Amino acid sequence: MNIKKTLLSIAIAALTAGAVFAQTQESAVLKNNDNKTALEVYNVMKAQGSGARNRGKANSAPKVNITGYAVKVGPDVYGLPSVELSEKKGGKTRTLCVLPFSDYLKLRHVSKGDKVVMNGEVRGYSGEYDFVLVKQSKIVTVNGEKP
Repeated sequence: MNIKKTLLSIAIAALTAGAVFAQTQESAVLKNNDNKTALEVYNVMKAQGSGARNRGKANSAPKVNITGYAVKVGPDVYGLPSVELSEKKGGKTRTLCVLPFSDYLKLRHVSKGDKVVMNGEVRGYSGEYDFVLVKQSKIVTVNGEKP
């Protein structure tokens, strides 16, 4: 009798775990107008693997609002205006948000350590640098206020 209860418990646990896994896999996709933290975007894209890209047709990458703390503000390696976001002050860069060159002066509204909401196209995950690339970014809020 105890063996039957144990087997039944194991079967129920396995079914429950499968349902939770399926639900997690289903939600592990970024959609337009999602509101995510820098860490959530990082985890979703990293789970898709290095080289995961949202390319192809124009505007195929989802435009997502990303909340995080500014780790670095300034030009990226190509001299483009950018804000690197982490889930905590002084944390590791999770997303590199690159703004259009014409928005360079808008960086003056953001300082290292500020809580920032950025909106941009999630283009892919770089395994080499271990962050997510977000292009065509815009600053939505800095410390809860519009810039």
